[in-house]
Amino acid sequence: MAVASLAHPGQNAWRRASAFASYGGSVLLLQALRFGVSILCARLAGPSEWGFWTLLNTVLAYSYIADCGVVNGMNRDIALFRGRGDWAQVARIANTSKSLVLCTSVLCALAAAGFAFTRPDSHRSSLLVFALLLLFYKLFNFAQVYSMAHDDFARVTQANLCLASVTVPCLLLVVVWGLPGFLWAQVLSFAVGGYLYIGPFTGNFRWGLNRAELVRLAMGGLPIAAVGFAATLIASIDRWMVAAFLGVRSVGHYSLVVLAWSTISLVPQIVAARTYPRLAEAWGRTGDLRVVAGLLRESTWVGLAVTAPVVLAVETVVPPMVTRFLPAYTEGIPAMRIAALGFLFQAVTSCYSNIFNVVAKQQYMLAAQAVAAISTVAVTAGLLAAGWGLEGAAVGATFGSCVYCGGVIAAARLLTRA
Repeated sequence: MAVASLAHPGQNAWRRASAFASYGGSVLLLQALRFGVSILCARLAGPSEWGFWTLLNTVLAYSYIADCGVVNGMNRDIALFRGRGDWAQVARIANTSKSLVLCTSVLCALAAAGFAFTRPDSHRSSLLVFALLLLFYKLFNFAQVYSMAHDDFARVTQANLCLASVTVPCLLLVVVWGLPGFLWAQVLSFAVGGYLYIGPFTGNFRWGLNRAELVRLAMGGLPIAAVGFAATLIASIDRWMVAAFLGVRSVGHYSLVVLAWSTISLVPQIVAARTYPRLAEAWGRTGDLRVVAGLLRESTWVGLAVTAPVVLAVETVVPPMVTRFLPAYTEGIPAMRIAALGFLFQAVTSCYSNIFNVVAKQQYMLAAQAVAAISTVAVTAGLLAAGWGLEGAAVGATFGSCVYCGGVIAAARLLTRA
């Protein structure tokens, strides 16, 4: 720490830029490979089976709710107490959160396995593999959050590169078994990639579900988790409504929107994830909202600058690629092109949400999200009922993104002026 504090400001800036480039590059490489695997699996599985996976993937995104906000509290508080130099409290937070996540990961997997036995035989085997995937997914994501909270992006980069290297050989599973093979490929990649996290996960680990610490982390993390859940819900409402109005096969066609979302949103998420520990440390060190707001504006402009070219690339490259390689999904191209424009707003919402989490004022964010969610449901349902089809769902989602972005900006300005 002393060396870092005595380093020349230019050297610190270069190190931050280099670490950001390495981390961002590893995420983009991994996403590009996964995008290719998804295209192959979508082609082999067909719209109905791929629509089923799209809904399962949405369940994965909701799975962190089982941690009751403790992991969100850990992510904030580890960075905050590192900024204050309170290493004893950092260790207490780490041990408590690790113990809880081990429990919730196993319980979620068992719940998914139990649900599998209530479903028809045609889906049972895939759901059982999904239960195992859920276990490794939760453990891997916790390890990533834990490393990022410690500003250990070098390890996160290594894990991402490891996942990328495993992804290519896993193509064989997809070719041989289709959707079940795709699920097994996900399980193997998270298991192998998670190997790099064994050291920090088990290092100095002391099992203990400290009730007082759990309650404290949950009280601080539940509002953050609520914000995250609301954001995920806003981003996925359209999929569930397509399933309700048009059926699972139409979700398969609409999965082009989901693929575009996973590609475009990744870029601002990289920027936001890389900036969050800096914001929390700055707040813990100075308690000055103006310092935090300055870092926030900087990250938002960076997010917009790097997201816009990705939106343009998706608009121009993906439609002909789908026509050539996924002809069964061409029905979803117009919806994807509409929704991709709305995804540009993600650059703002991803970065701006950080300030509410850092200063523990999530009520501002939740108010904006409530308006956005209601707007998305109302417009999407109305357009689907009026017969607009997949394009109606995309217009509703884009409208909701616009409302969400405007509400978050207004809430942030209200907070900084308070």
